[in-house]
Amino acid sequence: MCLIEKKSRAIVPKASGKGAEMTNNRTGQAKAPKLPEFREGRDDIESYLLRFERFTASNNRSRVDWAIHLSALLSGKALDMYSRLNEAESNDYDIVQKALLTRYNFTSEGFNKTFRTSRPEVDERMSQLKTRLENYLTSGWSCPRETKNSRKTGRTCSTMSKS
Repeated sequence: MCLIEKKSRAIVPKASGKGAEMTNNRTGQAKAPKLPEFREGRDDIESYLLRFERFTASNNRSRVDWAIHLSALLSGKALDMYSRLNEAESNDYDIVQKALLTRYNFTSEGFNKTFRTSRPEVDERMSQLKTRLENYLTSGWSCPRETKNSRKTGRTCSTMSKS
């Protein structure tokens, strides 16, 4: 491939065992987060998404591109779930995030169960436990449970919070 063709290529996805990244061939700078891939069984999806969001926001990445960048970091059942979304949904980070959290039972019911069964982890400081429990409260109970009325009206968690 000649030099002109290399410069004309915009973004090329690369995957590796430790993580995935996209590079811009013109500048050689990373275009997506240099984060390790999500590994089911090893990583907690909620913690992984929080780290992803903090990293991408701190690097001034456009939120419009977050879903695509995240997709390069998914593997296993998370990647299967992403691939089942239609094209419009797969490009909307909020939809991808909600689908991933639902897939891993991070719903109001799941948070409620996790909160009730939570115990201090080995070597966890009290301030860390407090933050973890507060996260369960704000993440899980900010979304009301589905009720008969919400099923009838078609109002979901996201539409209820916007009205």
